[in-house]
Amino acid sequence: MKNLLNLILGAVRPSTAKAIAGVTKAIDQLNAVVAYEDRKALLIEARIEVLEQLQGEAYVARDEAAKIAKRFTKLVA
Repeated sequence: MKNLLNLILGAVRPSTAKAIAGVTKAIDQLNAVVAYEDRKALLIEARIEVLEQLQGEAYVARDEAAKIAKRFTKLVA
């Protein structure tokens, strides 16, 4: 009779310990995803800061070149 029940219910018997282990593994994986995405966001933030600095320097260089071009235009005219 026990063999018949095992055959009907399947060989794998659920248990609280297995369920808790599964939930714990899922929580660990989700925490790993959170840590990964946090590191990724920090790297993107650092890149943005560098690019903003470079953009500011480019604007300053552009403005200076425009001033010099304007002066030369006045000299030639």
